[in-house]
Amino acid sequence: MDKMPQNTDLQRSPRAKCLRALRELCGRIAGWTSRLHSGKLRALRALRVRIAGRTSRPRSGSLRALRVWLSGLLRIPELVAALSGVLLFLSFPPRENPALAWFALAPLLAALALVPPRRGFRLGLVCGIAWWVPSLTWLWALIGNGGPWFLVVLGQIGLAFYCALYTAAFGWLLAASPAAARDSWHHVERSSWRGLGRALLAAAVWTGLEWIRSTFLTGFAWNHLGVTQHRSIAIAQLAALGGVYAVSALVVFVNAGLAGAVLRIVRSARGIHAPRHHLDLIAALAAAAAATLWGATEGKRWEARERVAPPLHVAGVQPDAPSIFERGEADMLDALDRLLDRTGVAAAIRPDLVVWPETVLPGILPRDSDVADIALGAARRCDAPILAGAVEVRPGARRGGRDLVANSSWLFRPSGTIEPPYRKQHLVPFGEFIPLDSVVPVLERLSPVGYSCTAGTNSILFEVRGRIGATNAVVSPLICFEDTVAPLASQAVRQGATLLVDQSNDAWFAGSAEAAQHHAQAVFRAIETRTPLVRVSNAGLSGTVSASGRQGAPSTYFLEPVFPRQGDWPLPRYARLGDWALAIPSALVAAFAALARFLQRRP
Repeated sequence: MDKMPQNTDLQRSPRAKCLRALRELCGRIAGWTSRLHSGKLRALRALRVRIAGRTSRPRSGSLRALRVWLSGLLRIPELVAALSGVLLFLSFPPRENPALAWFALAPLLAALALVPPRRGFRLGLVCGIAWWVPSLTWLWALIGNGGPWFLVVLGQIGLAFYCALYTAAFGWLLAASPAAARDSWHHVERSSWRGLGRALLAAAVWTGLEWIRSTFLTGFAWNHLGVTQHRSIAIAQLAALGGVYAVSALVVFVNAGLAGAVLRIVRSARGIHAPRHHLDLIAALAAAAAATLWGATEGKRWEARERVAPPLHVAGVQPDAPSIFERGEADMLDALDRLLDRTGVAAAIRPDLVVWPETVLPGILPRDSDVADIALGAARRCDAPILAGAVEVRPGARRGGRDLVANSSWLFRPSGTIEPPYRKQHLVPFGEFIPLDSVVPVLERLSPVGYSCTAGTNSILFEVRGRIGATNAVVSPLICFEDTVAPLASQAVRQGATLLVDQSNDAWFAGSAEAAQHHAQAVFRAIETRTPLVRVSNAGLSGTVSASGRQGAPSTYFLEPVFPRQGDWPLPRYARLGDWALAIPSALVAAFAALARFLQRRP
């Protein structure tokens, strides 16, 4: 095929030449600009890489180090358990951060889900030591009261370790099974119902162990987890249903729900199958919300009952007396003068009842008639009965002809009569008696006061009439740490008490956290029995607690109206059933869990 002839005339035309030249110029300009633009971009890109490299290398290094440190921290569950212990300590007085209690146990519970039972025991022990050792440092105040520092510190550490054993038992019972512990983070939770069951088990086991600690070997009923909520009127109302144990159970239930939710979220982030529904956390938050709403309504209902009840004006007089080992004759006389002067101030307002603290009278009754005359004279000046604490000695009244020594509470009436005393029923071991001293009498010499007290066997009721209306109160005394023993208060109310009075001597631990912790325990005795409580101490915190749990302002001496129980007030569930309402069934659950754990170890 012949080629088409080229039109040379058209190519050589001036117009074609101009177009070709213009096209070449545009191409050159485009090449220059693209090369310049790409060069600038390359330069800017290189500069950005250099800046990013200089700034990101230290940052990525620090982040990498932080990530390594955190992963190493999470590989040491003991540190996580110690964190729970510190948070628990900060939840109680004197630090008193009640909000911390709602998640303080969550780190421990999360760690327990990843470890076998033996290590769970160790985690619980670490948590308990981190909690109890700083919480019981108020025992060091005994050193200033003549206690040998070595024995005091040894006793404090020993008591803290004993309490930590219960937290260790909790860790052992709540730890993962050996198979689940081997899988650790990779363990697959088949159903969200398992998480709910684990949370309920945690609440029951913790509550049961608290009850055992409060009763075993005379018990140490101190710093139940529910005590952290003593200022929350709504939550504290649960004590009317199941005692302070009911509040503890709710707090642990919420902690367990949080721990379960965190574990599932982390496992999901790692690509491990986990239930999408946090049934345990939803149930725990719903229970807390329901308890708050019910408690707020119940608290207002009881406050309304108190507003229409006839008042009894009670004067509490605190002499700021030093402890028994610090008292000389001059100190005793000064304290007695303060006691009488402050009682005279209260007498001007015409109280219906005057309360003096534990062992405030400087003598032995009924032997020292002069001491009794002092109290009777003050009662006549007040024209009101005076409830006062004093040591009681009755020669030869014990088995074998030994003297009976009791820590007693006496009621002195303006008419000049003295009622038969109430004897303290719950004695403090190694403080008021030495174990086995009835078998080996020589052991009594080891007591700090040189003798062992004899425990009372029942509550005593004193009738007191008020000046306003038809107030007729039935007063039942509690002495010192007896306001931490819930069954004693419930027993007195079932017998007919309408007003509880605790006479204490916190001067042994003056200046420490003991007074604040002690007062917090007593709040729940008023709610559990729906009976007002009056606390008067030699030193520390004194004040009143209403049947609804509302606390009066603490003061060295006060005159406040209290509203005794009325005949138409219903007796709360806990006062009727006692620890069978919740604590004992929870202890049975803990026992069955321990049995299951033992059987799990068998091949």
